[in-house]
Amino acid sequence: MKTRKWLFFAFTSLIILPAKRDAAWIRLYLKDPMAALPEAKMPKVDLTDQEIADLTAFLRLR
Repeated sequence: MKTRKWLFFAFTSLIILPAKRDAAWIRLYLKDPMAALPEAKMPKVDLTDQEIADLTAFLRLR
């Protein structure tokens, strides 16, 4: 159940925030969520630079 709650918060943040933020901020958020947004619920996830770039491009298309 805890995993589902985390996925809900992460999904919600990644859908809503890109519309309000630029690509540099999204990259920082994906690399270290709490550095970009101190109250972030999303934990730090070990992503490669390429994965971060790919996710940022995808989220900016929305």
